[in-house]
Amino acid sequence: MKKLTHKKITVLDYPVTFSFETDVELPPFKYDADNKGYKVRTKLVQQELKKIKYGSPHVPSDFVVEVVTETEDGETWELGS
Repeated sequence: MKKLTHKKITVLDYPVTFSFETDVELPPFKYDADNKGYKVRTKLVQQELKKIKYGSPHVPSDFVVEVVTETEDGETWELGS
């Protein structure tokens, strides 16, 4: 898959399905709190969650990216809390 500089990110299901675009460089992902890819993606999704309304008692800082799947135009993320 070619390296993209502008990626479409789709968050699936929990707490809500939504998409956004980013130019932020996304390092390789590993579900580990010490992994740079994990930290960058989690920070991004928390920032985006602050911008939208979603039906959950959790605040944006409660959410983390748990699963990343590459797509043709970016990535799909699944979150946990």
